[in-house]
Amino acid sequence: MTGGALRLFPNPATGAVQWSSLGSQAASVRVLDRSGRVVWTGLAPHFDTSDWAPGVYFVEAETRAGERLVERLVVVH
Repeated sequence: MTGGALRLFPNPATGAVQWSSLGSQAASVRVLDRSGRVVWTGLAPHFDTSDWAPGVYFVEAETRAGERLVERLVVVH
C-alpha cells in the first residue's frame, strides 16, 4: 500500500461531486450503489449525482500501483 486517500466534496452531495486521490494517481474510478450496481465510471475529476436516487454510494478508485481506495458518498436531494 502506498498510503493514498480518496477525497470527495461535497459529501453529502446534492449535485456535482469533485474527487481527488491524494498520494496516488487513479487509473480508474467507479461509483457503486448499495446493491453493487455501477452508476458511474471514468476519470473525469467530477461527476453529477442530481439524477441519482438519494442514499449511500461507494466511490472506488484503483491506483496505477494497484491499490484500491474506497470512500462512502451520501447523496441527498
